[in-house]
Amino acid sequence: MARKNTNNTESIQAIIDTEAEKTTINLKDTSRDNPPIHDHVYIKVKSNVIGELIYVNPRDGEEFRWHRAGEVLSLPMSALRAMRASQAAFFQNQWIIILGVDTFMSSECTAKPADIYKVLGIIGYYQNIVEPADYETILSWKPAEVEQRVALMTKSGKDNLAVAIKAYVDNGMLYDLRLIRAFYAVLGLELA
Repeated sequence: MARKNTNNTESIQAIIDTEAEKTTINLKDTSRDNPPIHDHVYIKVKSNVIGELIYVNPRDGEEFRWHRAGEVLSLPMSALRAMRASQAAFFQNQWIIILGVDTFMSSECTAKPADIYKVLGIIGYYQNIVEPADYETILSWKPAEVEQRVALMTKSGKDNLAVAIKAYVDNGMLYDLRLIRAFYAVLGLELA
């Protein structure tokens, strides 16, 4: 059971962009004509990491810095290709979520998000994605379903969830003791 406490949402907002839109990733929704995604096309990329996330492109040294989970930056496709080649953990651990082409920066590209995942060869990493926009829904789970659902998450997803659960407990937004115990047990956290 979750309760909203407007006095405490500012501290949650500091680590999670709770106003970020939920991303619907339909990995089967690819374009029939396979539109080209050139290196200069800009892609909207959302951080799925609680805390700061930094990527430095080894090809040109350009730095991309997300300050909290849910923050969105636009990266050129060339940077995503370099990331896939040199630091695939960004995809394997679901540290980032591809939202699609930034039409403001690259209006000529008609690729859908699934096309981008396909071109990068990363569809398999995003089967069971949990993102910051899901956390309030997760707080509505029943204690009995916590273990089964958390088991489907990546290690990085579990780590992010642990930080979020602790923040929600510390801020009084999660107060159901049975649910807290279930999360703490499955995530390996200790009750204070």
